[in-house]
Amino acid sequence: MSVHLNGKAVAGDHKPKQHGHTAELPEMLSGSGMQSEATGHAGTSDVAEHVSSPAEKVMCHPFWQQTNVPTQQGVFLPQWVMTVVTEGTEMLVLGQLNFWFRLSDKSLRLRASVSFNGHVWVAKSYAELGEVVIRSERQIQTAVKNLKEKGFVVVQPRRSKFHGECVVSHFRLNWDVIGCAVENAVTKKGDTLGEELL
Repeated sequence: MSVHLNGKAVAGDHKPKQHGHTAELPEMLSGSGMQSEATGHAGTSDVAEHVSSPAEKVMCHPFWQQTNVPTQQGVFLPQWVMTVVTEGTEMLVLGQLNFWFRLSDKSLRLRASVSFNGHVWVAKSYAELGEVVIRSERQIQTAVKNLKEKGFVVVQPRRSKFHGECVVSHFRLNWDVIGCAVENAVTKKGDTLGEELL
């Protein structure tokens, strides 16, 4: 397994590729400049009026755009993950979910592809997540429980066509809560939101 901290590989020899995904997004995804009263970011309710799919709703979120960098093979841990969580397994799970909600190297589409209830989700069992980040299923369950309590992750059991119509957990990231948590953490340190989050 390769683990990347702040965009740099610390295990394995896979070199990051340079992409310009954000610049290539459709003009409508560049942000509307509207502010959310709760977070100071463009509100998802405002964005929803300008998008046509749950995936575009994700890509329109200002925190998603600000932290949109290429994700490498293995588990990628952007700086913002280490800003909002300190427990190791929680970091790995959040980093892996972040991978699924970024653009595929082969297209300008999110890797996560399941849409329902106005959101895009990724269907993964706890065992599958554990296999990727080399943690036990129980460790993954505990980490997910803690991430849910912090509001960073939303989980909903649902039948999945990728799992033989069995009921598995469907995950999505709550970008509003994550963005607010990062902004608060950075503010406490006296820094500014910028490239240090990538």
